[in-house]
Amino acid sequence: MKKESICSIFMNMPDLATERLILRPMRESDADDMYSYASRNDVTEYLLWSPHPSRGYTRDYLRYISSRYKLGDFYDWAVIEKTSGKMIGTCGFTRFDPPHNGAEIGYVLGPDYHGRGYATEAAERVVEYGFSELGLHRIEARFMMGNEASLKVMEKLGMTFEGYKRDGMLVKGKYRTIGVCSIIENEWKERKMIETCMKKYPLKLDCVSKSAIWGGNRLRNNWNKHGEGENIAETWELTVREKENSKITNGCYAGATLSDYIEKCVGAVSSDYKAGERFPLLVKFIDAAESLSVQVHPDDEYAKTVENDSGKTEMWYIVDATKDAEIIFGLADGVDKAEFSKAVDNGGLDRVMKRVKVKKGDSFFIPAGMLHAIGRGILIAEIQQNSDLTYRVYDYDRVGADGKKRELHTDKAKDVVRPFTDCESESIRYSRGKTENCLAASKYFKVDKLDLSAGKSTELTVDKCFVSLLCVDGEGAIEYNGEEYPIKVGDSYFLPAGMGKCEICGNVTILCSTI
Repeated sequence: MKKESICSIFMNMPDLATERLILRPMRESDADDMYSYASRNDVTEYLLWSPHPSRGYTRDYLRYISSRYKLGDFYDWAVIEKTSGKMIGTCGFTRFDPPHNGAEIGYVLGPDYHGRGYATEAAERVVEYGFSELGLHRIEARFMMGNEASLKVMEKLGMTFEGYKRDGMLVKGKYRTIGVCSIIENEWKERKMIETCMKKYPLKLDCVSKSAIWGGNRLRNNWNKHGEGENIAETWELTVREKENSKITNGCYAGATLSDYIEKCVGAVSSDYKAGERFPLLVKFIDAAESLSVQVHPDDEYAKTVENDSGKTEMWYIVDATKDAEIIFGLADGVDKAEFSKAVDNGGLDRVMKRVKVKKGDSFFIPAGMLHAIGRGILIAEIQQNSDLTYRVYDYDRVGADGKKRELHTDKAKDVVRPFTDCESESIRYSRGKTENCLAASKYFKVDKLDLSAGKSTELTVDKCFVSLLCVDGEGAIEYNGEEYPIKVGDSYFLPAGMGKCEICGNVTILCSTI
């Protein structure tokens, strides 16, 4: 950078804006505002200049500054509070070092505006201008020993403290020790990238696909899901596990795994979630071209004791189903554990199971201990505890890829199966005509159905806990912070805790899950 180019830029000094401030050239009309702080001893204690003795002196000073602006050799902005329109201080460059592409910044604010983050906000904008517009390599700032408030501003700017120059300056007849801080262009760029990424936004997720003996290809053919197997039986749409991890496909975290994001963005799961804890949910699509095995999952206590794992409670939403499709939904009325065990040992399992016809839009809550199976021709969305523990009771004598019948777990199944009263096992079906409907509410998760028609929208607030969005029909958009994130059937989004308010619109049906 050459001195001549600096002068040409500052002869037409630009206005700079922040969220709460305007930085513009000083004017003679700012005299009263400037004098109100520049005349105070407590303001100038750590500055190179003495208090202004009068308003007339301040006006003369501002006239002088106007002449310097015309020459392009003065680089300080007036700091204007947007709400009041008052000049509350100054911030800018105190000097440039063209041969080495460096500069120094300085700032001063009236005491009435201390403690509000204004100094940091103004200085951040000046530093940004220096690196992004002026092409600087290094920006430094100095402070007098004792002025800890100024040092804190420099630390908030991401500057590195380089040390003290003992008795480095003679100021108003007294030698003062001067501290020096600085930030380099690459450090600033990295800091900006991190700050941008830490800004929470709707994270679109890519799935983990799995094939199975009973799987179909609707997920691949209809929704363009990818997978290497002959079929795509399941897509794990929200998964944070050692071997199965959702990938982020949008924004500054594109390409990162969701577990990486959660590790870096503290509080993204919930306000009380601790690093290293098991992520609470697993969200899937399941395409059953053939019936799944009759099975049951253990509760937390049994799973911890026997498997050193967590139990599995889940819920299903029927995304699509062929005519007369059905599920197994618990034990038949009046059947107890003893009768179930006898049927497992001696045959006759079919008579102890409850079968339920299903159609698109139905939902079912499957607590741990409930016997269940997804029937052929059904495509479901499943929200569950983050566990893959399954005890098979019956598998239609199917042979796996190894040529052997798949393993059954009948003894463990007999341990954990439970009969349920009608109240406990009742299918939860939604009421038509309502925008939001609670499909399931348990100590493990809560699932709401968001059903919008064209031209309709609803507001969603993401506060202390994350929200999973799984689109099960139609298409629409998530509007957040002035940006639009498209969502269509098959898409999955993770909304991090603390993201705040967003708007969802379109002709779309979405399952909103949280804990």
